[in-house]
Amino acid sequence: MTKPRYTLAALALCAVAGSASAAGSWTRTVLQPSQPPVLVSAADGNLARFAHTQVSATRSANAQWLANGMLELREGADVVYSMYTGDRAVFEFAAEARLDELRFHTSWDNGRNDFGFASVDVRDAAGEWTVLENSALALESTGSSGNTYVFADVSGDPLATGVMAVRIVLGNVENGWGGVAEIELLGGFLGTRTVTFCDADGTPLADVPPQTVPTGGAAADPDPAFVPQCSGGLRFAGWDENIYEVFEDIRPRPLFSRVGVQYSRNAVWTKQALTSAAADLAAERNLARLPTTVLSTQGIIGNPNSVTNGVFDYNSNYASAHDTVAFDFGDEADVDEVRVFVCWKDNGRSDVGICAVRARDAAGEWTALEGSLLPYEVTGNGVAGHRLSFADPAGVPFARRVTALEIEFGTTENGYVGLPEIEVFGEFYVPPLGIVIIVR
Repeated sequence: MTKPRYTLAALALCAVAGSASAAGSWTRTVLQPSQPPVLVSAADGNLARFAHTQVSATRSANAQWLANGMLELREGADVVYSMYTGDRAVFEFAAEARLDELRFHTSWDNGRNDFGFASVDVRDAAGEWTVLENSALALESTGSSGNTYVFADVSGDPLATGVMAVRIVLGNVENGWGGVAEIELLGGFLGTRTVTFCDADGTPLADVPPQTVPTGGAAADPDPAFVPQCSGGLRFAGWDENIYEVFEDIRPRPLFSRVGVQYSRNAVWTKQALTSAAADLAAERNLARLPTTVLSTQGIIGNPNSVTNGVFDYNSNYASAHDTVAFDFGDEADVDEVRVFVCWKDNGRSDVGICAVRARDAAGEWTALEGSLLPYEVTGNGVAGHRLSFADPAGVPFARRVTALEIEFGTTENGYVGLPEIEVFGEFYVPPLGIVIIVR
């Protein structure tokens, strides 16, 4: 099944007063233990996925795991998280939105996978709640391993516009409670916002035109030639406003710091289960594979001398919690992706967490990259290993002007994990032609 793609440019609409709702209907897809639901995890079409979306639930225990719609899905026969008859999950948005479709994915633990819905409600900018027509769904037991419930208008029209919040109210649930894998809200924010890049004193940059972006969308980084790169001996370190998720008109000013590393706050981890050889052993654009790269480790079990530019001896090298592996490039580089391979040597030790990915700049300052924490998650036996990939989904470098990169391991399966290879893809930094360095 092809995962649908949405773009904010396509979804942006003019704001509509109130919350006119269409008549929706429910459909259900029966899932098997080996068939995870089709997820739309990207923020460019899933209103639940934005960092600015506030999520709450009627039970405090549930509120801890209701993190932007993603309920830590486990692709296997494990229970995910539980919701009970009468529970409510509320998603509050940072701006008015259009709601096209709601998806509710259930899990498959012990048959507790059938849900009823009392209602799906939407709130407008005036604070008024409206129950979406036909959103009540009686419990119907199918005895399946899991279900995907989809609520949408059959003609493809939006369920509601001018929406500031969505509330899902559960009706009867099989055996009183059921496992939930994820809640998705597909749609788009309404209208556009203006981004005006300014100097440190708030004066708009003369050669950087204002940008009009869809609400919730990202502004493009200005040409560095027209942005002050130095101030009082400090280096440009980004902007004082988040230009990658814009929910209001903003006037970002440059920030200056000793830390020269510039990094994407959109980078995320992905995990791929492996059944045979783990390593890609790619040499092209692999900074870890260069003979000039110096690799060092702390706490790695086995013989550190067997670690040669990212390739480990997976018959003798193991990583434990808080062990580190560092790559010194000797010069500034832009890093696109980090791949950490964990292997299957000894009793299925293939699951691992990452505490942080850290980048060092030319001044010797280390920065822990936002989003680089990866909690340990058991995915079940039967896999030979995993490839953990850290990258920006848009394909842009997740860290620029980096002289060294360090990976610190988090919790590992049974206390340690086999480690066959780490790869670092990127290229050495080349200043833009014609760049103007302005010292103020």
